[in-house]
Amino acid sequence: PRHIGLEFPPLPVDEKELFKVEIISPSEIKEPTKVEIKVKEEKETIVELSLDTYIPSDYIEDEMERLNYYKKILNSDEEGLSKILLELKDISGDPPKPLINLLEIAKLRKKLSRYSVRSLVQKDNNLEVFFDKNAYIKNEQILKWQNKFPDIRFLRCDKGDGFEINFSRNVFQTIKEIFE
Repeated sequence: PRHIGLEFPPLPVDEKELFKVEIISPSEIKEPTKVEIKVKEEKETIVELSLDTYIPSDYIEDEMERLNYYKKILNSDEEGLSKILLELKDISGDPPKPLINLLEIAKLRKKLSRYSVRSLVQKDNNLEVFFDKNAYIKNEQILKWQNKFPDIRFLRCDKGDGFEINFSRNVFQTIKEIFE
């Protein structure tokens, strides 16, 4: 019989275990075996803001290099995004505003997913924030939002409730005030 043992690196599961897989021939199976692996699904938060968010071709001219940076940005955690910014500064100088916006939104998506935010969407001077269906928001937090944003409107949705606020300042500053 042929045996192949494979070890996989830790997966994003609560147990943080290494899983070993062994392939055996059908004749070695004596009784049916059921294997269950629980993996915590990490959902990406949708962030739609009325901002230019791209890597300008005059900042990084090579198209493949720009695509590689988009991939790095997409797959990086918050610390990795800061390192990317430093790397780009070393290579190409001060980053243009659309690139800074892109990196800020990437950081924001990571942060908001920890707060169980399903989506944050800008519609003119309004921000709509919707949470995951089973998100737990403390009453103190709701009161804080009501005090800070007197025009807040709470919204019901089958996929998870949310709220809408009107803002007149910098959108990133407003978002920071919501989640501080």
